[in-house]
Amino acid sequence: MKKYPPIYSIFLALLMFVALTNSSKVFAQNAPAEWTLMFYMDSDNNLEDPQMTDLEEMMKVGSSSNVNIIVLADRSTKGEKFRGYTDRPVGGIKNWTTAKLFYLEKGRLRELADLGELNMGDSANLKGFLENIMPQFPAKRYGLIFGDHGDGWNGIVGDESHGGDNLNAKELPAVLKEITAQTGKIELIGFDACLMANFETAQAIAPYGKAMVASEELEPGNGWSYTPIMQALTATPTMDGFALGKTVVNTYRDYYLGADQGGRDKTVTLSVIDLSKIPAVEAAANNLALSNVSFLQASQREAFLRTARARKATEEFGAGEDGQEGSHFYDLAQYAENLKRQQPSVTPAADQLISAVKAAVPYKIAGEAHSRSHGLSIYFPPNANTLAAPKRFEYKDTLFSQSGKWLGFLNQYVGVEKVDTQAPVITQVQTTDPSVNSTDVITISSQVKGDDIEEATFVLAQSFKEGEIIIGAIPTAPDENGV
Repeated sequence: MKKYPPIYSIFLALLMFVALTNSSKVFAQNAPAEWTLMFYMDSDNNLEDPQMTDLEEMMKVGSSSNVNIIVLADRSTKGEKFRGYTDRPVGGIKNWTTAKLFYLEKGRLRELADLGELNMGDSANLKGFLENIMPQFPAKRYGLIFGDHGDGWNGIVGDESHGGDNLNAKELPAVLKEITAQTGKIELIGFDACLMANFETAQAIAPYGKAMVASEELEPGNGWSYTPIMQALTATPTMDGFALGKTVVNTYRDYYLGADQGGRDKTVTLSVIDLSKIPAVEAAANNLALSNVSFLQASQREAFLRTARARKATEEFGAGEDGQEGSHFYDLAQYAENLKRQQPSVTPAADQLISAVKAAVPYKIAGEAHSRSHGLSIYFPPNANTLAAPKRFEYKDTLFSQSGKWLGFLNQYVGVEKVDTQAPVITQVQTTDPSVNSTDVITISSQVKGDDIEEATFVLAQSFKEGEIIIGAIPTAPDENGV
């Protein structure tokens, strides 16, 4: 991770302190507010335009005597030349390309400080933001919301001006540990970002928050619907983090799946997660991992095939498109359900995990495309190459991998796959008629040999000199003879 030298971090903290001190007369509070919502919004990427819309949605309501809305927003230098970027003014502030600190009022942004070009993916800058805002805007409850791209344990916040540097699942809890040692647990930690309802992420931050709101799946670019969230909170500022989390989820549902929206995005998911219940999920996940390892060690290839079938039957989130590799996040409780169907001996461990996940996710929504999701995903790569692929932050370095049993299970699973070098044999496709017109009925067939064929698909395409146009695909399954 690219880091600023310590002297820069000190300068940042001093700059924030001076700016906030100069505005203390305006914002001095005789007593703590009910809520201070702190938005760490990295718009220095192709989410700049929708995130500026998010600010405009918040400003339709603005702060109140009971609710402080504070935003640190870093914008891009690209302007409107590229899709997702914009150079439009927001809240009475002309386009900025640095990181600015705002107090949100109804209809306008009140600028507290211009902090220059910040690397929002540097944990020192998140720490400086929290250290200065929480004392300046005291509240009975604090909410910390991240707005940006997300990729589960791989990280939240991708600052484009700094090579996509982000906050991974080791850096984020390190900051929260230091902050909450002084303030107590954060009431609500929210991720208006993709793929963050991820167990490895929740396990890392669980000691430092009460409620977490996040999506298992990729979020649409517009993200959360902020105006009704702010309206509900200012109307009932005494609500706790779980009530506010439920409000976030319900307004998200109404925006994307409501009757007036025509089910505009049936892939959406959003969960309220009780972080106090995550240790029980961790214990159950470890137990299932050990049961799965025992099964793999005893039966090797047969166990691998059954485990692979359970994985394949589980809903995946963040799947890649056009042949690109996805994030390999699978619904945790659904995997347990599928595994016990494949191997009844793991049923006690699977049931323990299913119950723990249901207790940890008291509220969730999901579109039709993910109707079986339980609100919490886990990392499950398909092979050894993916598990060991070099990244800025590797899976073995997550807190869960260092303390739990899941990585051992993954190593056992991909180890069986790694020594299986014999690919299935697929014979040449045969047709009963090589020429086809609109009235013909023909049979197309092939034979596959191998015990690890899960499904087959016939792809229909028209060939040209320049390439092929795919017309469609027909899913099928080999019969008992592999035909």
